[in-house]
Amino acid sequence: SFALHNFVGHDNFQSGYLATGHLLEAGHRRIAFSGWDSPIPNVRERVDGYRAALREYHIPPEQEMVFLDELSEEAGRRMGAQLLDAGVTAVVLGQHDTAKGTLLHFQDNGVRWPDDISLVLIGTPEWAGMLRPSLTCIQRPGQQMGREAAALLFETMRGRNHHPVQKVFPCCVLAGQSVRKV
Repeated sequence: SFALHNFVGHDNFQSGYLATGHLLEAGHRRIAFSGWDSPIPNVRERVDGYRAALREYHIPPEQEMVFLDELSEEAGRRMGAQLLDAGVTAVVLGQHDTAKGTLLHFQDNGVRWPDDISLVLIGTPEWAGMLRPSLTCIQRPGQQMGREAAALLFETMRGRNHHPVQKVFPCCVLAGQSVRKV
């Protein structure tokens, strides 16, 4: 928990929930979550959001497919191979560094989105805009978070911030062309 410190960020639970919900609404039921095996608790909340959305659609826990690895492109490539072996129809890409490796693995193996697999990426890294078909992404309010973090920092420097402040901002789905209805 970040309760002892100031924290400004986006709602990680909501980002996992929205990404998974978007795929469920498109009819997918064999959905995997792929991402970073993070030591940071709030990043793990993305997996909690994934699981909550599956529960809401009555997908049993034994059908959950969570693939976590280190924070690297190579780890993403490994997870890409595991995802293909698992026979999923859709993937929540939970972290952009690992997602890059997964996408490269898919491309190297002739896997096309959304024809062969549907994808939703949490975040909007700069490189995502270069992909065709475009990726559906979970957009985090980066500018709003930056403004709030700067304001909080200045308040703290002026001695006006005596208690830890938690600012968590909502996310939204930024529709692309990487999700196929089934």
